[in-house]
Formats: sequence, structure tokens, C-alpha cells
Amino acid sequence: MVNSKIKDELLLASRAADDDPEAREVIAKIAHPLITQQTSVFCNRYCADNRYKYTCTLTGQKLDAAKERNLCEWGNASYGWMLEDLTKKNRLLAYEGRNGASLVNYFCTIINSKMFYERWKDWRFEGNITIPRYIQGLGKSAGKIFRLLCVGDSISSIAQKLGITEAETDRLAHQILIELTKRGKLHLLSQPKSESMTLPVEAGEEQPHQTDIPGSEHDPEYDDAAEKINQCWSRLTPVEQFILEAMVIDGIDAYSVLEALEAHDLIIDGINREAQKKEQRQQLYAFRRKTLLKLAKCYAAKAIKLK
Repeated sequence: MVNSKIKDELLLASRAADDDPEAREVIAKIAHPLITQQTSVFCNRYCADNRYKYTCTLTGQKLDAAKERNLCEWGNASYGWMLEDLTKKNRLLAYEGRNGASLVNYFCTIINSKMFYERWKDWRFEGNITIPRYIQGLGKSAGKIFRLLCVGDSISSIAQKLGITEAETDRLAHQILIELTKRGKLHLLSQPKSESMTLPVEAGEEQPHQTDIPGSEHDPEYDDAAEKINQCWSRLTPVEQFILEAMVIDGIDAYSVLEALEAHDLIIDGINREAQKKEQRQQLYAFRRKTLLKLAKCYAAKAIKLK
């Protein structure tokens, strides 16, 4: 038996589907916290260099903190897309309150699903992934492989889509990794992997009802790559790990890292502590590039060894 709260929400969804202004406003308020959270996750995941070029509208950053920069368009645009996707007519009419699920639960299940993520990526990246020239120069298929890696495709999936062997795909993917590592651009390929237990859509079915289910399966290829990276990471010295964690993973600026090194009395070979800060900064960047190259060479060697 459907309880009174679910009955009210079924009626609300029906009214909103008929474009009742008051009902749509209530629906938008229900979806707002979920959309705000997911927009932040997706935008940060694929932000790349935008954070350095534009002022983010999602972080609450004061607008006068970056007077010289324009506002980034992707945050608000993503919010609008998600609101439209969650509250369109067929989506609202598909809500059935199944197993006592509230509208919040319904929206939460959809917005955390693989299908939703893929729809968002299709919208976000349609022709918008810029392929660096140094990647294009690696080979005929390198640019296409880079684009597919950016949206989370596996090696086997990329090989099938491009009609080339997995060995060739894997070789070019490793070259891309090494090239990005040398240039400190690994963040371009650092998108977390999304998994799903979503049920397939039957032919002729416009949208699944409540089958957008977030899953937790693991991709063996992803696990294998992670294991290689962990093994190579363990070969770095504690200071090398600290520098990469601070500057590459956490994005801390060079001057703050230098202050931390000085505070902990850590000495790095190649950095003259008596030099001017600007010179030390350049030396720190050189040390970071050297460490990234060391990590990339280790990863490439292990990949070749395991073949």
C-alpha cells in the first residue's frame, strides 16, 4: 500500500509534468541539493585548466578575487542541464514511488547512475575536448585515443571503436601517459572511473523507470594500472612523494611548497636554499619534472614487462 507521503509526491510529479508552475518550483527545490553536489563533482573532475583561466561559479569564490578573469560557463550550464534531465516530463511520469521510494530517492538514484553520467559527458564533451599538438604528433590514432581516454573508455573498448589492435592501443596510451607526465599534465587523464549495475534499456523503451542504479564493480584493467602505479610510487623517495602529492595531486603552489620544505628542514638535491625564491621556484619545478619522468619511465617499463 502506498503511504500518504508517496501519494502526495506522485501527485506533485504528475502536476509538474503538466507544467504546473508551483509544482515545478517544488520539484526544483527537491532536486537542488543533489544537482549542486553532482555539478561540483563533475565540473571538478573535468575542469583541467579552466580553474586557472576563469572564475568558478561553484566554489563561492568572491568575484572581486579575480577581476581580470571571466566567469566559467560550465558550472551554471551543467546545473541547467541536470535540472532539465531530472525534471523533464517523461522522467517525472516514470516516477512510481516503487518500494516506498520518495522523489529524493528517485532523483538520487538517477543522478548517481552510469547512464546519467554518460548523458552528461555526451552533452559536455560534444566536440569540446581539445587534443594537444604533442599528443597528435605521437601517431595517427593518438588524438582519438586521447579523446576516448578523457571520457573514461577502456583500452579494449577504444581498440574496438577505432578498429585497431589492443596492443597498438595500449602502446599509444602508454606514450600519451609518458608525454603528459613529462609536461605535468597528468590531470587531463585523472578522471575517476564510474561503474554501473544499470539494467539495459529494451528496444523501443524511451527511458528506464527506476533502473538507473549506481554500482560498485571493478574493471580488471583499471585495477592492473592502479597496481603498477602503486608499485612505481613506492620506489620514489619520501621527499619525491611529498613534492608530487603537494604540487600535482593537491595543486599547491611552488612558494608554499618551498615554505613547507624549509619549515621541516628538508633538503632537496638541486635546490639551492641560499638562492633567491624565484630561482628556488624554478629549481623546484625542475625537480618535479625529473620526478614525474622517473615515475613515467617506471610505469612504462612495468607495462612492457607484463606483456
